Amino acid sequence: MVTTIFKKKPTLTKFGIFITIFLIVAIFTLPKFEEINLKTKTSKLKGHLGIMRTAIATEYARRAINGISPLYPHTITKELFSNQKLPIEPFSKTQKITTLDTPITSKTIQNTGGWIYSKVNGEIRANYSDFRGQY
Repeated sequence: MVTTIFKKKPTLTKFGIFITIFLIVAIFTLPKFEEINLKTKTSKLKGHLGIMRTAIATEYARRAINGISPLYPHTITKELFSNQKLPIEPFSKTQKITTLDTPITSKTIQNTGGWIYSKVNGEIRANYSDFRGQY
């Protein structure tokens, strides 16, 4: 009569085999999970930047039509958004916005997370140098 592994009582050897298989699977799947997680956060970042850039452009247009100067807002506030909420920067999970009086350059990015906004030209980016100015 043929017996299978599952018909006998669990032993320490079977438990060891199970743990080994589990660890092998984990070794191969965790890097892929991290890659997917990074892609997800990057996609969220791009979407939230699009929302923020649209809000800045809309405020710029409103100010231009009404003859308000300066055309770019001094700060980014929740009132600029239709849902009255600032988008969350997905890597640091914060809504913090650093406002600059100068254009954004690689030297002005502080790597503190959140957003960095230049009221000189209305540019907004994630406050990370990892993106090399892409976002």
